[in-house]
Amino acid sequence: MLAEQLMSFLPDGFDDFGNIVYIACFTFVLRFLFVVLSTSMIIIFPIVMNYADILDLSVMSSAFLVIMIIGGVTILPIHSSTTFLAFQKNAFSLKEQIIVGSYSSIVIPVIAITWATLIW
Repeated sequence: MLAEQLMSFLPDGFDDFGNIVYIACFTFVLRFLFVVLSTSMIIIFPIVMNYADILDLSVMSSAFLVIMIIGGVTILPIHSSTTFLAFQKNAFSLKEQIIVGSYSSIVIPVIAITWATLIW
């Protein structure tokens, strides 16, 4: 039911690539709501899978897309327990975390979108 409600936000006229990019952006934004990786996976994964099913997208490629994006978002130290512990022990500064996290949070979704449309 939630996935059907979210369909109202989807602009008309998107092809499969546009729908995959929309799902990737949606997943990226939702990931910021959760601190724990496993909790975000439990909540986001079923929503996106129903969403992909409604859009007649490949469920397998959508699943890989969601897993890569959820695992790749590490902009803030709280998004990963490893980076949080390292940040607490002053192994790196907040500026370093934001630089590396931003880079990984841009590269991983680009790779996931490319693979979801061309390979998976």
